[in-house]
Amino acid sequence: MLASNAAKPKPLAAWTGSTNWTKTGLCTQINNGFLVEHAGFAQHYLDQWHRLEAAGSAFPDTLVQANSKPKKVKVGKSSTDIWFTRAAKKADLAAIDDVVSNAKEGVLFLMFQPGSGGTLPTINKLLQKPGSLYIKGVVSTLPANSEESEDHATVAVHDDTQSNRVSFDVVQPEGVKKAFASWAATVTRSEFLFGAGKIGFAIVHSKLIVVDPFTKPVVITGSHNFSAPASNKNDENFVIIRGNTELACEYGAHILSVYQHYRWMAYVNAKQKKKQNPKSFLEEGDTWQAGQLKGPARKERDFWLR
Repeated sequence: MLASNAAKPKPLAAWTGSTNWTKTGLCTQINNGFLVEHAGFAQHYLDQWHRLEAAGSAFPDTLVQANSKPKKVKVGKSSTDIWFTRAAKKADLAAIDDVVSNAKEGVLFLMFQPGSGGTLPTINKLLQKPGSLYIKGVVSTLPANSEESEDHATVAVHDDTQSNRVSFDVVQPEGVKKAFASWAATVTRSEFLFGAGKIGFAIVHSKLIVVDPFTKPVVITGSHNFSAPASNKNDENFVIIRGNTELACEYGAHILSVYQHYRWMAYVNAKQKKKQNPKSFLEEGDTWQAGQLKGPARKERDFWLR
């Protein structure tokens, strides 16, 4: 979306991010919007609009080639790379992979349907590496062949008969089927996606990656699904923003809040399917703190508290 000056028909701002201008986009999904009030930044989006208008429903070589290199703009102290698709030879995905693969401290992300041919496999490789990288994310629908982990939750994909084992580093959204204690029952994944009077097809629709927010911050967001179809079949956009610590920390904290919410839901759902008490891990007394001083909990504390 572009804002312009009526007296001087030049673009003033561009609005990108993942939010569709629909009731479901605004009210029933995790989404984000990103407003950049900068004439040079907005001009690239207006130029792309004109290229799409001229192309109609086609993807001429001139459009694909124009999309295959980033449009670079300096906005304040931030450097931005604007990408549009369809792009040639997955140049857009290569740019995202380069950012993710060069993470030194942490990667946080929200994804809709990244599939198995996009950015998620690159993050999965990071998860398999021994080291100190802090990785947390939520994927609305994981690929059917997602890697399994010893530290996992069983999370329903479509119904109670089909499930994936997924790492607690990467959580797939789920609800609470049965109320317990003071926790109310919520809409479950299968009810949300396939129930009568469907609420919507996405739970997490946000497309967002944050890398090293405290040191060399990089934020990636837009409409792009971080998937192969987004690269070679669709008209999409995303922007890579480097050097904006405040933006990266705001987005990073948002991602962690979404992750913590759905990680808890995944844990509860897994326990309830096994007819176990979701409160069984709670301890009375101060012994619960011991686990916070080692392993993954220690890594999380060190990442956020520096």
